[in-house]
Amino acid sequence: MAITATAKKKPKDDKIIFVYDAKNKDGKIVKGEMSAHNEMIVRAEVRRLGLTVIKVRKKPKPLFSNTASINAKDIAVLARQLATMMQAGLPIVQALDIMAQSAEKVPMKELISTVKNDVESGLTLADAMDKHRKYFDELFVNLVRAG
Repeated sequence: MAITATAKKKPKDDKIIFVYDAKNKDGKIVKGEMSAHNEMIVRAEVRRLGLTVIKVRKKPKPLFSNTASINAKDIAVLARQLATMMQAGLPIVQALDIMAQSAEKVPMKELISTVKNDVESGLTLADAMDKHRKYFDELFVNLVRAG
């Protein structure tokens, strides 16, 4: 008889950020933020704080966000810009520094800065990129290594 084990999945935390308006005992308006699974939990928690709930709503997402994730197009642009700067004679570290400063997406800025710091500390560009397999696949890293 075979015994099989099943791995327990981590429960997904689907909390939502809510903003609320409430009144304190002095009648002053209090505004706040709270993450919870639903609006009813927020209302109960605000009341537990001794406040009278006026309004609870989901926190609106910003229209324009520079926290978007890194996609294949971003990596292609990085490769093209890096190649152009290196052909112009800029050292790798200086080129990466310029690219990090001009990156619009925060995750891209952080990725380039991390790669730059690794290169400054003695890693090759390929080895620095190889540490970030989520963004640089094996073919990309090997092409950089060959170049």
